[in-house]
Amino acid sequence: MMALVKVLKRYDPARDPAATDFIPVARAAALLHDRVFPGFAVKEAQTLDMLAMALAGVISLYLRDPDTGAMRTLDKGVISRGQFTRGATRLDFGDGHPLRFLLVSRKELMPAIEALATDPSVLKILPQSHPSAPAVRAA
Repeated sequence: MMALVKVLKRYDPARDPAATDFIPVARAAALLHDRVFPGFAVKEAQTLDMLAMALAGVISLYLRDPDTGAMRTLDKGVISRGQFTRGATRLDFGDGHPLRFLLVSRKELMPAIEALATDPSVLKILPQSHPSAPAVRAA
């Protein structure tokens, strides 16, 4: 019965009007991918991981508590110690306790995407398997 009560009290983003002000980091990375690499329908998980890290360098990331909905800003130092994995859905630290439910502000996202889309160094962070990676294009 206690587990049922816990489920009923769990945070529901559909009931929070402010929830639409934020989107998951994985979705933000996919939007950046669409802007930087138009025409590439396939988005490799490793590429999304790298793009999420690029986004984290220019805008704040937020962590939402799945039970309460409380949000907190992640410190850039914490982010830099981690590595995005599984298509930018997790920030792993190698200790078995990844951070999930990471979000970015919709308001901050579009200016960040435009800034990164015009930054030639974004191509340098891509995994070598991506068709737009500099080493692959030069071959």
